[in-house]
Amino acid sequence: MRKEASCGIAAFSELIDSNCYYVDKTRFLRPVFTRMERTIAFARPRRFGKTLTMSMFKSFLEIDPRRPGHTDVQQRLFKGLDVLEDHDFCQKFMGQFPVVCISLKDVCAESFDKAMIKLARAEAEASAQLGFLATSDKLDADDKATYYKLSHESELEKGENWGCLSGFLGKLSGLLAKHFGRKAIVLVDEYDVPLAKAFEGDYYDSMVKFYNDFMYVLKESGSADQIFKIVMTGCLKVAKASIFTGTNNFTPNTVLSMGTPFSAMFGFTPDETKRYLDAFGLSDHARTVRENYDGYRFGNEEIYNPWDVCKYVVAALDWKESGTSGNMPAGNYWVNTESQGTLAIKRYVAVLVREGNQSVQDLSDGKDTKVAIHDNMRHGTLNGENAGDFWALLLHTGYLTALQSVGENEYVVRIPNIEIKQCYDDSIKAAFYDELAKNGGVSAFTRALLEGDRNAIEATFQELLLIYVSQRHAAAKASPEIAYEFFVLGVLANLGKGIANVKSEAEPGRGFADIMLTSPTGDIGVVIELKVSKSTGSFKTDVEAALNQIQDRKYAVNFISNSFVKHVYGIGMACCGKSCSIGLKVLKGGSGKQSRRRRAQEDCKAQ
Repeated sequence: MRKEASCGIAAFSELIDSNCYYVDKTRFLRPVFTRMERTIAFARPRRFGKTLTMSMFKSFLEIDPRRPGHTDVQQRLFKGLDVLEDHDFCQKFMGQFPVVCISLKDVCAESFDKAMIKLARAEAEASAQLGFLATSDKLDADDKATYYKLSHESELEKGENWGCLSGFLGKLSGLLAKHFGRKAIVLVDEYDVPLAKAFEGDYYDSMVKFYNDFMYVLKESGSADQIFKIVMTGCLKVAKASIFTGTNNFTPNTVLSMGTPFSAMFGFTPDETKRYLDAFGLSDHARTVRENYDGYRFGNEEIYNPWDVCKYVVAALDWKESGTSGNMPAGNYWVNTESQGTLAIKRYVAVLVREGNQSVQDLSDGKDTKVAIHDNMRHGTLNGENAGDFWALLLHTGYLTALQSVGENEYVVRIPNIEIKQCYDDSIKAAFYDELAKNGGVSAFTRALLEGDRNAIEATFQELLLIYVSQRHAAAKASPEIAYEFFVLGVLANLGKGIANVKSEAEPGRGFADIMLTSPTGDIGVVIELKVSKSTGSFKTDVEAALNQIQDRKYAVNFISNSFVKHVYGIGMACCGKSCSIGLKVLKGGSGKQSRRRRAQEDCKAQ
């Protein structure tokens, strides 16, 4: 029977029962559950199949409460999948464990109290799936009272039941272990969402204090007799600090982890993607899928984004069925999934502006870029002051992929594909430009232009060149002057109401002025003429030529003849690579801010 294409089904049993195509990841069951580590945590970006994989684990491992030891359900669900070929592993693990499974993806709110209400709901829903505990003859009255509290949201919200809310994982796994007479497996999906949202909502310290109790089961001293294995997933690496202090036999696995068997556990490999496309007769779409949704490297594996591939396949099948002519265009399916972590990322934009970080632009240009990555960062250490945390956030949230390690905490990274570049430019790079316009050199550049402050114009424009202009501007052989002119116009476009009446190649006198603008009130006029110098040694000559051209060709004639315009400045700019020199002539009105300051100082001395 032909499989159905689907996207968004996160429950493994529902996916199989609906006859949907499943990219077989069951081969990873053995390495996850037979390793010596008692706790293992996987950090991957959103939409890489973490929830579906955790659901698959639960379906395979979970004991049948009515007929313990029977595996009829697993035999049906996993028929034809790789794991059933591993007979020894199946005999020991398939349908043999009580399982506590909880997702924390919805535990997000603007305050700690509201987050606790959402956590109570998640815990109650997870507990309600184990209704057989309410009538278990292995549990005493106190145990059943505890289960009642765990499975009712209204009970968990009560202050007197705080111990049940914070001790949920330990208490529920203890009840299961007592009922079945065997240790439980604990699965925690999206473990870091409450921490991420607490960081955004400024109640992080309260959440960490709570998590110390909630994650107490990670410490073997508190649960060794009732828990066999703990598996967690999230976006950020689990740092062995704060809430995880005292955790032994613990392994964090991230996109940077090398030499592990888990690199391809989340996401699709090239072969898996090819088989998926072939299954639906879409092999001729392979190039589009590769260019837009491939490009990640997890450990030593090349990885496609599975969410995007599945979304594209569903859309392409609809496209074909509709009879629409032409090739199916690639959609951007990731853009609506990027909200988590974006606020935290944007807190770092200011530090990049201050540092003049060229890497932001280099990445947008498609370059492989070397950056420092603090892989041990966690939400509690985020303060917006360390660029290494910024790059780590971009890496772990899927905006970047690491190609290779080139030193301690140093990696060569790139934007993985066309889809993510669009998201990067629309979100991260746009925030970078906005921050610069709001608090950085752009606003200072504006003030300097309108005040006729030559030194400030040169200093701020030099800063902008260092931040934004890569050598592609200098290498624009066809017309390097136009490249710089477009750059200046792009800067001015970020100013909003800071300036007015920006014109390029205007013709007010004899010839074409490169750029003209006025103040918002119209009482200040500025004429800019750009020159590209062969070297910094010719700056002086080129600046003088630019100023003379403004004056000789009467570019400012309209400003000068307008009685409403009180001050007119001619600005000559000479650029070479990432360097510049600025000259200024006062064509009407005062003699510039620098001269006015000097004159005021001289007046004070005279007095």
